Amino acid sequence: MFVGSDNEWVVWTPQGYHKASPNGQRLIGWHVNKGEDQAAEFFTAAQFGKSLYRPDILAHVLETGSVAEAVKLADQERGKQTLVKKVEDALPPTVRLISPVSGSPPLDRSTLTVTATAGSRGVHPVTMLKLLVDGRPYDGLKGERKFDSPKLGEVQGTWTVELSVGKHRLQVLADSAVSQGKSDDVTVSYIGGGAEPVLLPKLYVVAIGISEYPGTLKLNYAAKDAEVFVRTIGAGGKPLFRQIETKLLTDKQATRAEVLKSLTWLRQQMTQNDFGIFFFAGHGEKDSDGALYFLPVDADTTDLLSSAVPSEQIKRSMTSIPGKLMLMLDACHSGGLDAPANGKRRAAGSLTDDLVRDLINDDNGLIVMCSSTGREFSLENNEHRHGNFTLAVTEGLSGKADFNKDGSVYITELDLYVTDRVKELSKGQQHPVTGKPVGLRPFPLSKTKP
Repeated sequence: MFVGSDNEWVVWTPQGYHKASPNGQRLIGWHVNKGEDQAAEFFTAAQFGKSLYRPDILAHVLETGSVAEAVKLADQERGKQTLVKKVEDALPPTVRLISPVSGSPPLDRSTLTVTATAGSRGVHPVTMLKLLVDGRPYDGLKGERKFDSPKLGEVQGTWTVELSVGKHRLQVLADSAVSQGKSDDVTVSYIGGGAEPVLLPKLYVVAIGISEYPGTLKLNYAAKDAEVFVRTIGAGGKPLFRQIETKLLTDKQATRAEVLKSLTWLRQQMTQNDFGIFFFAGHGEKDSDGALYFLPVDADTTDLLSSAVPSEQIKRSMTSIPGKLMLMLDACHSGGLDAPANGKRRAAGSLTDDLVRDLINDDNGLIVMCSSTGREFSLENNEHRHGNFTLAVTEGLSGKADFNKDGSVYITELDLYVTDRVKELSKGQQHPVTGKPVGLRPFPLSKTKP
């Protein structure tokens, strides 16, 4: 087991089965030798997530003291046999970007053809190729190159990419049934044709805040938090985006139907060059099968399946949208619906961690800010009349997170400020979690000075 100084952790067996916090899969990996005349390879635990991320096995290891017995018990519970017995059985495909190559001269046109090849390793053929542009899947689901009848050997994928002016980082991912391979990064620059202006991106914001839940679920400041967030990001983002469009749903407006419509609206509006934010302040809960739901104002807690918003629906929507996306959740704590709210926003414990982990992986490339770890309450603050997390976010965007005093608040600065501020406001009871794609270039969210 390894625990980092930033509350991230990972625990694993020698065979590679592991469990981790949202960013914990990046803390360890496997070094694979290839002989004296070839460079070794290194694979992070995240690349084996399809087959070796097994919290069920880890739980039984602690009970039995035997990995073999733990696998047997876990398989009995899920009704499915574990096929991958060790890391060597799941080595990722080899991936290579054929075109463009590193060191290519700057482009004088916006259209670029990208070509990559991938080769299977072991008994698992390549099932899909995906192009990442600046850490996000290009063209959403339409950019996936799937192989319906995968065979062992080499495959090839080609994409026609439209670039905006500036530098862009390209990478190709290759999936097998058990793991994921990555190509080396290639950076390309598009200098523009000389005539077209440099267009700023558009910003699309969906903000949902629900205070008027029935009975003991009632919150004090969630609706206000969503309203203040929209105002703050609108003011600070105005110089950074050529257009800002928002969809604000509070209290009685935030029904299940309207929340789902807001996801559809975001998917319809976003392009590869835009930036989107989905903000939710309210409750979350898990059902009897352990699935995570976010509660709209009209949720029936005895029938989450038909009345609440499944986290899987949010995940599918977010991962299919092109462009740069950020998910902000002020809805995290452990415990069930029988626990009193008392200004504590509910989510279903480690299930929220699982959602964060899925969204920030290389496949999806989202930025996620969550108000607390999966084992904590997300607290409201009566003194400031806000949730601690949203208060810290809006303070940071208004300028308090501008640590280098350059007039802009970058995502890295906001993360640092929110982490420290929430810890201060909660007297150490609440610790936000931020997940970002590997290699994400810092970018500004708010500008507070001309």
